[in-house]
Amino acid sequence: MIQIRKPNLDNLQDGVPKDFLDVMEYFNQGLAEGSYLYIPRKNPITTKEIRTLWLPSIKNNICFVAELDEKVIGSANCFFDVASSAYAQAKERKPGEIALTVAPDRNHRLVGYGILSEMIKELRTQNKKAFFHTDSEFQEERRMMRDLGHRGRLIKKYERYRKAGLSGKVYAYKLP
Repeated sequence: MIQIRKPNLDNLQDGVPKDFLDVMEYFNQGLAEGSYLYIPRKNPITTKEIRTLWLPSIKNNICFVAELDEKVIGSANCFFDVASSAYAQAKERKPGEIALTVAPDRNHRLVGYGILSEMIKELRTQNKKAFFHTDSEFQEERRMMRDLGHRGRLIKKYERYRKAGLSGKVYAYKLP
């Protein structure tokens, strides 16, 4: 059974939480395989990025992971500290943007639905506003957001996605 939770920051391997090493492993594998067609980030995650950006900013952002059989298979971050990853266009983010990734060999809709459900609950608890973008061609995420009760607004020229080689057509969802 998939468990959605906040990351465990105590289970360290070489100074990096195992949960984040799992994210790094599946994300970098997905990049190498070309599995993330609709994700703007194209550069691999490094342990240096986790140590110098993710960990120092964890108190400013909201993060959830999905775990199955003691392995993280998905994660979502709501970035209130927009420069807390080594994503090339990170500084173009606006505070409150959510990034979601799921291991390429897992059901994106099932895992993503669970993570975003918990993210939305946490945003309500903290009385914070956020938003989520998905490429207009990524039908799975659009259906998932519809299932969560959200309708997106189409943006036809979203520059950050265009710069990353995507169409630039995205749906924007205001949360919670």
